Amino acid sequence: MSSIYIHQPDFAPWLAYFIRAHNADQLVILDHVQFPKKGWVHRDRILNKKQEQWLSVPIAKCQRFTPISKIRLADTNWRQNHLNLLHECYRHEKNFYKFFEVLNNYYNKLNQDFCSFNIGLHDEILKYLDLQPFVNKRIFSSHYSWKTKGSDLMLEISGKFNASTYISGNGADDYINKEAFEKNRVKMGDFMSKIGNGKNFNLSCLHYLFIKEKEYISDLIQGASLCHR
Repeated sequence: MSSIYIHQPDFAPWLAYFIRAHNADQLVILDHVQFPKKGWVHRDRILNKKQEQWLSVPIAKCQRFTPISKIRLADTNWRQNHLNLLHECYRHEKNFYKFFEVLNNYYNKLNQDFCSFNIGLHDEILKYLDLQPFVNKRIFSSHYSWKTKGSDLMLEISGKFNASTYISGNGADDYINKEAFEKNRVKMGDFMSKIGNGKNFNLSCLHYLFIKEKEYISDLIQGASLCHR
């Protein structure tokens, strides 16, 4: 019995990403699919004066059907702009400077590959939380050839790696073909954490890293339990 979590390499995703990725047996980075210009892969929300605001990573110009794995970062001053904005929004939080130093050091690394930048940021966050990065269980979909799309692709990937449980949030119920999963004996499940769905839960993990003790966040990630549905 093994669980699999399949997700695009989002920039600074919400905490649910880390909860699922940490507790799943396998993590597949879905980077062979088309870059979604209006999606979440290059942006997430933070809180600015009690109002939600996008924090976006600018990307270099690319053709319409460019896969995420081929995306490059824009050669602009966006890194310093990010740091300045985060400083303005969160500098009064008691835990701000603890993580801001980590973020500042990482942003100063000249990495122009979009996917590598995001995955590297995930690893830096995990190390800050005293958790192991996902190196040993992380698989990039771009390293393989796939025949399907959408729900069928999720099932194909699950079958490729012999997973018995497909990890996802309730939102997956809108696009997953449950009958096909049941027919192939792959269950649907999620890791439930005490963080719940409270206020600001949908914000970027950066929000929590600035306002909460790292031990609190680490306990949230490690303390989740698997529930099938």
